[in-house]
Amino acid sequence: MNNLILKSPSSLIDVSDFDSSTIQVLDFNNNIDVDAWISNTVSVINQKHFVGNIFIPLCFGDILSDFLGLSLAMHIRTSVGVNQISNLFLYGVNNLELIFQNEMSSILKIKGVYLIDYNKKSIKDKTLTSTVILKKEELISELNKIELKIPDNLGNNHSVANVWGMHRLLELEGISSDDILSLKTKAINLNSVYFKWLVAKNSNSKLINDEITETRKDYSEQGKGPKVLFKIDLSKFPTKNRKS
Repeated sequence: MNNLILKSPSSLIDVSDFDSSTIQVLDFNNNIDVDAWISNTVSVINQKHFVGNIFIPLCFGDILSDFLGLSLAMHIRTSVGVNQISNLFLYGVNNLELIFQNEMSSILKIKGVYLIDYNKKSIKDKTLTSTVILKKEELISELNKIELKIPDNLGNNHSVANVWGMHRLLELEGISSDDILSLKTKAINLNSVYFKWLVAKNSNSKLINDEITETRKDYSEQGKGPKVLFKIDLSKFPTKNRKS
C-alpha cells in the first residue's frame, strides 16, 4: 500500500530512509490563515491517487503547542476526497496530557487515526500496514465521536444555524457554496474545520430526494407559460365602428 510521509522542514526524516514512500514538506507560515492553508494542503493531497497510509507530524510551524497535526488530520477526515478514509499516523514526542487538552484531540477517537512515537523505526513499521482500517460506511458514525465547540467568531448556536441553513438551501438549489462570495469570509467560511465537520457528518441527510426531483420537474413544466391549444381567427367576427 502507498505511503505519504508529511514532515516539517527541520525534520530528520529523509527520503533515503523511506525509499518506498512519498515525502512531502509542510512549509507552513504562522502568519497565514490556518484553515485556508490546511484546506489547500488537503486538496493537493486529494488530487493524488489513493494513498492508504498518511504520516503527519503532530507539530509543525513556529508554535509547537498548537499541535497543527491534529487539525490537519481533522481536515483530512472531514474533506471529501480519495484519502478521507486513509490510515492516519500522527507522530510526535509531546506530553499526552498537553495533547489531550487541545480541542482537536478528539480526532484521536476516530477509527484509523493513531498516535505513534517520532522515530524512524516506528514510522517504518507502520508503513508496512497493508489494510485501510476505516470503511467508508463507518465514516459518519465515527465523525459523530468528534467534539468541536462553536468557533468564537460565530457567537452562538443561532449564528451557526443561519450559516448551516444557508448551506442547506444552496444544496437544495444545486448551487456550490464556493460560488457565494459572502460565504468565503473568515467568520463564516464553510471550509473551516467546524463547518466541514458539520457537512461531513450530515452527508447522508440529503435534502434532494426522488420526490423533490419529480415535484421540481412538474413545476418546471407548469412554469413554461400558457399552453396554446388552438388559435381564434378574429377576422371572422364583425367589428363595431365607434362614433367619433
